[in-house]
Amino acid sequence: MESNTLRLAILILNFRGVDDTLDCLASLRAAQLDGAHLWLLDNGSADDSANRLQSWNDREQFFPHTIHLSAAGHPTEGSPGTGHHLLFSPVNLGFAAGNNLLTRLAMDQGYEEVLLLNNDTTVAPDFLRWLRAAREVHPTAVLIPQIRLYAEPGRVWNCGGALRWPGRKKYHFANAPVDRLPAADYLPVSFVTGCALLFRPQRTGLLTERFFFGEEDVEFSWRLRTNGMVAVCCLRAVVYHKVGQSLATNARKSEVFTLRRLVNLKTARGGLTAACGFAFHLANLVRILMMHYRLGPGQALASAAWIGRAALRLDTVGKAWCVDYVLGLVPKDRLP
Repeated sequence: MESNTLRLAILILNFRGVDDTLDCLASLRAAQLDGAHLWLLDNGSADDSANRLQSWNDREQFFPHTIHLSAAGHPTEGSPGTGHHLLFSPVNLGFAAGNNLLTRLAMDQGYEEVLLLNNDTTVAPDFLRWLRAAREVHPTAVLIPQIRLYAEPGRVWNCGGALRWPGRKKYHFANAPVDRLPAADYLPVSFVTGCALLFRPQRTGLLTERFFFGEEDVEFSWRLRTNGMVAVCCLRAVVYHKVGQSLATNARKSEVFTLRRLVNLKTARGGLTAACGFAFHLANLVRILMMHYRLGPGQALASAAWIGRAALRLDTVGKAWCVDYVLGLVPKDRLP
């Protein structure tokens, strides 16, 4: 059995969310880190985040290593070492590329495991102790904690989930009261969320960078299942998530969500699964556009057809879609 003393790097991205990030740091500083080190990247926030994080560290002296990166992700000032790291990127690399950059830098310093942690989370003081204990029981598994709602700490956000055909996922214990959880310590899962995700990159590989933001955890989960890898939720390890607003705040967000899933289905699954998945997700998009945004049937069908055609043409869903399109900077009659 492998030791539970594998060197662990906790990876956090900040993008225009410095208040949440500082809350996350406060909870981690109060936790039992057991030798784990934090790697925090300001992901090209372009607001006052970088200055506030630097000022905080000047005052607290928490991060002994401060590193400034080039747009290509290469250190231009400072260098990695032993201990906590604070990094600054001049550009927004996206979720996967930002975490992959931190993963590579940490692995170059001898770290064997990484824990991806959203900056809008806080952690229970003993969360890492329970994840370390889970590693003893499940030495090769990908691990996730129980994730509760930050605003309602007595209610579960999810405990991972299950991959469903064709290209769907279902969360375990979504929105359930904590007292509804099973008494068991561990729960096998087939879907893992990137909100809090512990894995060994040499076993699993890195996150796909085909999506600027979103869908990475679905692709990662499909890859785990395809390769026969096990994923487990450690129910005793607790993280609290400040869950964001629904996609229903912007119709284009719902369209981009569907586009990412279809591109992922086309390239990762293919065949009958992809064909049925296209039909399912496009029909669901029509329903959402009509029910939530009050679009007429003709408008909703035209939008879904356009997203379907885009998915057939695209192999990646980059920043132009995930940011510019949602902000209305990319017209619907032009693919980025």
